[in-house]
Amino acid sequence: MPAPDAVRVRYRVSWRTAALFTKARSYKHLGGAVGLSLLSRLLGLFREILIVARLGVHEYTDAYFATSVIVLWLQNWSFGAWSLYFVPKYLSLPTKDRTAWFRRRFRLATLYSTAGATIFVVCYPAIESTMLGGRRVFGVGESLILGLALAATGVTGVLYGRLIAIPAGILLAARALLLANIAGVTTLVVFLTAPIPRSFVLPATLAVTQFATIGALVRFSRALKGDAEQSPVTGLISPSHAVATTVENVAFNSNAAVHQAIAGWLPLGSVTVNAYAMRLLLLPVTGLMTPVQQYMMQLFAMKSARTGFQTATRGVMAAMGLGLVAGLVAMGTTVLTLPLWPANVADMITEYRMPLLLCLYGAYAGVLFSNALMARWYFATGNGWSYAVVMIVAYTAGTTVKAFLAGPLGVPALPLGAIIGEGAAMMALVVRGSRLHSLAEPMPITRLGQ
Repeated sequence: MPAPDAVRVRYRVSWRTAALFTKARSYKHLGGAVGLSLLSRLLGLFREILIVARLGVHEYTDAYFATSVIVLWLQNWSFGAWSLYFVPKYLSLPTKDRTAWFRRRFRLATLYSTAGATIFVVCYPAIESTMLGGRRVFGVGESLILGLALAATGVTGVLYGRLIAIPAGILLAARALLLANIAGVTTLVVFLTAPIPRSFVLPATLAVTQFATIGALVRFSRALKGDAEQSPVTGLISPSHAVATTVENVAFNSNAAVHQAIAGWLPLGSVTVNAYAMRLLLLPVTGLMTPVQQYMMQLFAMKSARTGFQTATRGVMAAMGLGLVAGLVAMGTTVLTLPLWPANVADMITEYRMPLLLCLYGAYAGVLFSNALMARWYFATGNGWSYAVVMIVAYTAGTTVKAFLAGPLGVPALPLGAIIGEGAAMMALVVRGSRLHSLAEPMPITRLGQ
């Protein structure tokens, strides 16, 4: 029989080997998710280029980009803000209780999103008129299709949160979104060649993409066998976290509504060109960022506040540098390749100063990722309300700058104001976070049974 010391040494070696294996497997899932997410975003980028190349800049593209952003706002909340509560809460439950909790969230999401879609369709004329400077473009049919997309989006958030709660799920979620984007691009190509009104093409494509997302997420959720990978954790997660994420997201959406409304009051095509510049850069950049943020959420839930804050601040510096480089590269690439773009796109690039817009949105992407990374640390340590208050003040400042500069600068005032507001928030979050973990170290979130 081996000596007790030998048993302890062998146990420690075995435990460390298992920990290294688990970490390597997590990195493998994360790397695969980044690759698939980048591919999915590039596919979305191709979709945006195809829209402008085939349809040009028209009043119905303005109407689509202005009002469909409400659907994308809900997706941002359900895939982002809601997951800040969903993931830690889901992991805090015993494995046997997770399924029942998830199903209740799914039923409530279905009910609320259906009610929200109904309100959206009823109020659509007023929404469109407000966001397009008094213009009315889409009819009842288009608003109904957008309402269906809205209802589908509300449901996807719960399915998505369930998947990204464990490392293997991040990879499966990326696969699901890639398949949905393939379905959306295919639908767009078919509709562009079909004899249907052009105003129906974009809303119908969005609806197909959102319902395809539901189907793919359900399919991969059934295939997931990974609850055992994450033992229950204890921490400071409570329903107030869901309220904090919602309050902050309402403020974000209100800021985004004013952002689009300012563009709607600028000359015809400003909404389309602003949305196009933003997506042209943010789609591929967020493909890299999203899986990393999801992994960080899991990581912060297992670390002390001090260690998590150090990791988050290093991520902030990296994100700022990445965003600036991406913006400069996008600006230079656009200038050098201008003769190669389709005629509609080339005209838009020249008329609306697209190289400058892309550079500004690159810097904005870096700041945005920095704040999103800090959000995951704040919510993982039970300080969600601190984050929400800081961001609400920043959104107000950014919106004021946009409104003030829109007259003299035009469309570039939109990303510039966003950078100023979010940049101030980023600095405030770092300063506030430093005081939070130095004054009173929050209770570390640890695995039960250890």
